[in-house]
Amino acid sequence: MFLRLNGFKAVNDRLGHAAGDRLLAELGQRLDRSLRSTNAVARIGGGEFVPLMEDASRNGALALANRICELMDTGTTADGQPAHIKVSIGVSFFPRDGDTVDRLLSTADWAMYEAKRSGRPVVVIP
Repeated sequence: MFLRLNGFKAVNDRLGHAAGDRLLAELGQRLDRSLRSTNAVARIGGGEFVPLMEDASRNGALALANRICELMDTGTTADGQPAHIKVSIGVSFFPRDGDTVDRLLSTADWAMYEAKRSGRPVVVIP
């Protein structure tokens, strides 16, 4: 999965980078708690995270992505101020959508941009 926090830049601009850092830490913890202990998550920059799942089915990945969206989109504040954060997630599968890390991330990133462009929270590569 490639996950982007939409609206994160506005939090940094409005409340400062320290508030943005605290928000990232909180949302990163929410994301980590949403995953099984056998899964992993990495922050790759700004408001971008990559959750990794082993042996996920299309339906399982979609269910997890939707659960992540619900967790990340509810009750978000930064330094007591409302933070209007929405999540866009793109999902790709190894080896079908890429047989290298770079290709797999690129495909998931493309799917995330498709989700953002279409106004849907999640896009799974067909």
